[in-house]
Amino acid sequence: MEVEALRQLVEQRPFRPIRIALHSGESFVVRHPENIGITPGMVLVDEPEAPLFFEPGMVVSVELVRRDRAGRRK
Repeated sequence: MEVEALRQLVEQRPFRPIRIALHSGESFVVRHPENIGITPGMVLVDEPEAPLFFEPGMVVSVELVRRDRAGRRK
């Protein structure tokens, strides 16, 4: 995924949670814009269990989710 496209989703106001799916099959929800950091070569997601680091190219899809459906990782 393009870094700028991901950044635009995170920066929109009001913020809506996003579900990110990776090539590995793992997916997770970012519930707050302060829980994600994006650089040209790396994405950091601050998860309660442990932070996640991955390259933007590992993202298969990103979708907006309703706050009441913003579940945990799959």
